[in-house]
Amino acid sequence: MARGDAEAASSGDPPAKGPGLILHAVFSALILALALGLAAVGVYNVVKVNGPVLPLTYDGPSFFASAVRLGILGMVLGVGLALLYVAVAVVLSSRRIPVVFAILFVTLQFIAFVLALFLAVSSLLVAAVPLRSAVDAYFSDAWTQTVAASPGDVCGIEAALGCRGYANDQCVECSPDEAVAGACTITDARFCAPCVGGSEAQGRGCRREVEVLVRRWFEPMGILAAVLAGLLFIHMFLLCFV
Repeated sequence: MARGDAEAASSGDPPAKGPGLILHAVFSALILALALGLAAVGVYNVVKVNGPVLPLTYDGPSFFASAVRLGILGMVLGVGLALLYVAVAVVLSSRRIPVVFAILFVTLQFIAFVLALFLAVSSLLVAAVPLRSAVDAYFSDAWTQTVAASPGDVCGIEAALGCRGYANDQCVECSPDEAVAGACTITDARFCAPCVGGSEAQGRGCRREVEVLVRRWFEPMGILAAVLAGLLFIHMFLLCFV
């Protein structure tokens, strides 16, 4: 909060009008809009990650198993920030800013900045190259577990994505007839569900399609959270010095 506004708040006088107040209003409107957008993207992420597109079974710890909760963080952070800035608008409309409210607002704003930064880094890492091996290991293990527990779910994934098995050429020798004949290796069989008509796309694995889906689910949330974190940081600076 600017020094003049802080003094006005402590004395109970209306905050001074001017370029500083207009700037705060502009940043508040931008952050409110982005917060609502982040909440919407968080809902989209939760629905898609836990939806019917990839109904995989996984019962072990992994980086991606924890990352699926990032959408919930996005929803909570977005809604919380939106409510915070709506409260700010209500307080400003009364033309009196209590000191306690100002201190609480800046504290919550800093917490939101830290959470937005964490959400941005985590979401972008899930969709980026450095941690792709960890994400790939999760889906590889989940694929084999689902083949063993619910092969029909894997068949549904393959039909929806137009692929067969997890890696390319993994199920070329593992169509139901060839599996019975013994041409399918034990290793490959772990990735190949006995799907009717599965031989139509045997050469193309589903790994690439899974990567595209993961990037589509997490990249927008990471970018939006990064922009939001930047605006929160700038707004905190302006509140202190403008």
